[in-house]
Amino acid sequence: MPTTTINPGDNERSEHSTINMERATRDTKEAFDAAGELVLDIQDNSVFISRLQERGIPYDDTLFEFWETVQSVAEDTLVDSPETKEMNQVMRIVAAAPDAGIKQFILKDDSYLDYPTKREYVRTTSEFNSLVRDYVSDNLDVPYATMAKLLTEAASRGIDPAFSGEVAENMEVILKGIRTELGFEQKMTAANIPFRRATTDEDLKGIDYVLKGDISIDVKSSLNEFLKSGADATSTKSYFVKSGRAILYPYDAPADYENGTFRMTDHALELKTPQLVKDIAGIKKSLA
Repeated sequence: MPTTTINPGDNERSEHSTINMERATRDTKEAFDAAGELVLDIQDNSVFISRLQERGIPYDDTLFEFWETVQSVAEDTLVDSPETKEMNQVMRIVAAAPDAGIKQFILKDDSYLDYPTKREYVRTTSEFNSLVRDYVSDNLDVPYATMAKLLTEAASRGIDPAFSGEVAENMEVILKGIRTELGFEQKMTAANIPFRRATTDEDLKGIDYVLKGDISIDVKSSLNEFLKSGADATSTKSYFVKSGRAILYPYDAPADYENGTFRMTDHALELKTPQLVKDIAGIKKSLA
């Protein structure tokens, strides 16, 4: 009978991956718990109360203006340095989550919003997504499920508990998009293809990444989104060009990430990076 040869290196990598995941889970939970306590403390702070009064905002945590004020006071307390970077990232996420969560709800029925207001709300959610992506990108070994739970708890602070399920769905959409984007970044890095993340203004135009030569790419996290954007359902290509930018669906799956984290497996990188290189070449040719 044929025998299966086990590479000792595979076991070592798996064990190392598990250790990293457990450490990232612990550290992230502790950071979010600490930030949550600080956000609660801010709401009893005399500076916060005074700022609410100055802005004519009632003490009502169901108002996004309340949480915008929490963010402004929180920002005043932060001192940026290499030593405080990670905690500051989490603090900004936790302080911003309720504001973004409330505005996400409003945007789901935005027919009564004028364009400037809608754009402002979309900008808020875009900036929140960037905060989360920046943190996760520095902590790829944190489990997806852990981040989903922590973000849902943070965003639920300004929303009726009856809608907690919908908050969880909104956070799931955000994290799925972030995982897809970080997978794209890991493959681009593996291929040594230079890129930069889009600015908030570019993001509002449907751009996620910009490559050398001002090539703009919108990375979709689901096939449904890809098709809704105008992709040809009969085409075998994972990208198409529209309005001067490329729309790309990388066909990643949860199994492409180690232990349910945001870090792509070596196997997924080896298998999928060559296809992305081909796609980028095709995109450059189409936009030339």
